[in-house]
Amino acid sequence: MGTSQRHNPSVTGDPNWGQSSQAVTQTAKDVVELESLTSLETLSNTQIKRIGILDKRIHRNISKTISRLVKASGGKDNVIGGKSNSFGKRGISYGIGLYDVFRSISEKGLSAWLESKGHDLRSYNTSEILDILFDYICEPGTTLDDTAANDALRLLFRKIENEALKLEISLEKLLKGYPGLDRIRIYIDEFFGNYIYSHLSQNFTEKLEKEYGIKMTKQIKNEIRRTIIEDIKAGINGKNVSEVDWKGTEGRMFIEKEFSTILKILMPDD
Repeated sequence: MGTSQRHNPSVTGDPNWGQSSQAVTQTAKDVVELESLTSLETLSNTQIKRIGILDKRIHRNISKTISRLVKASGGKDNVIGGKSNSFGKRGISYGIGLYDVFRSISEKGLSAWLESKGHDLRSYNTSEILDILFDYICEPGTTLDDTAANDALRLLFRKIENEALKLEISLEKLLKGYPGLDRIRIYIDEFFGNYIYSHLSQNFTEKLEKEYGIKMTKQIKNEIRRTIIEDIKAGINGKNVSEVDWKGTEGRMFIEKEFSTILKILMPDD
């Protein structure tokens, strides 16, 4: 499914970018301290309270980072509408592609979908089928936004492959019918979480590696991704992210509303 590449941040020079960078720097410091505390065998009451403070601050600063990135990319309306080339355009496009492919598979089956594209299900294993889906959804491009969308799709398909293996069921059974539709909603939401994380990762990895080294930077990035995905799953006040009628909604409308809701979850103060 191709390889990722590093790009220079596409929104540097915007005043929001500096604030976004500062929030990432504070997040990194808090993750380092959190890792140090959670590695201890026993914790005092003061240390337990400190862990709670750090966890809340990590969530808050990741929210600030995303908020500033959105503002530096032209604002939420441009990002959600797919009008921002620096952040949002390719995410919306890939989200629509995922929606169309998953919806078709859930209704008609994976075998029928593959046949309509000139492929025979019996000729491929799960990994190869996901490669076909990736190539179908993927669009040519070399921008940071292109790379973020590609990386997000790879992370999602890796999860789907592992889920099929863990459940010991075929990809077709995993994606077809109910509860397949609910699962597909979760996959689309996770794609957007991965997409947002991938943007932050590309923008700040080099900066973090210089300060913390490769190993600790990996831990910091894992914590950032985990926080983003968990916040999306938790939703607003415990509600599910999506309240859209799957069958009755056009792909673009569904995706834009879903992405909008996710950004509201991750930027509650905006």
